[in-house]
Amino acid sequence: MAEVLEEVPEEVRPHVLETADYWISMGLTIGLERPHQARLLLELIEAEEIERAALAEDAASFVEEALP
Repeated sequence: MAEVLEEVPEEVRPHVLETADYWISMGLTIGLERPHQARLLLELIEAEEIERAALAEDAASFVEEALP
């Protein structure tokens, strides 16, 4: 996300962060309340298994940083 924010004009960064927060919250809610559907959605978003594995690694790193 930091890399994306560097490319975004400063005046729209709050909007980008608000949008990202919304979609993260949506994904967490779906993941908690509808795990099977969350898995299917992730497979649609990241069709390649290797990309899903990389995303899983990024997610694990994020959780370790966010929830020490």
